[in-house]
Amino acid sequence: NARSFVANSKVIAILRGDYVGWFARIAEALAASGVTSMEITLNSPQAEQGISEMRRVLGDAFLVGAGTVLNAAQAQSAYDAGAQFIVAPTLRREVIEVCRRYSVAVIPGAYAPTEILTAWEWGADIIVLGTHARTGLQRVLLGSVAEAVVRHSPISVLLIREGIRERK
Repeated sequence: NARSFVANSKVIAILRGDYVGWFARIAEALAASGVTSMEITLNSPQAEQGISEMRRVLGDAFLVGAGTVLNAAQAQSAYDAGAQFIVAPTLRREVIEVCRRYSVAVIPGAYAPTEILTAWEWGADIIVLGTHARTGLQRVLLGSVAEAVVRHSPISVLLIREGIRERK
């Protein structure tokens, strides 16, 4: 299932930008190199078309998701295009509700311990914990309170620390 696959993937390629006309070729090249999952950000031109095209060309051999999903309408549009997982940079209940309705894996972003817990309570499958080294809050947020929430959470949390990704 998509939730397990996303949680256990070592690489999820992210396509952000104008790749109109290239989606199928990119998917084929990634699949040929062993990458089997990709996220197309919805702030990319014709992202929904790209999701549909990749799903059509590679079928279930390739996991295709939508990223930068900001609201319920975008989550619905991504699902309609064939997205198998949804990544949201923020925590929006309406996005999680759409994903739960269709049993689509949902991966919202969270920053503080309260957001992490709220995301879990609302049904997030995986949470991206984004930290911002430039703010000076990284040490505080990844200190005892946030790490306690992460350690005791029954869900996967993907910590992003200064561009290096670690699974906890």
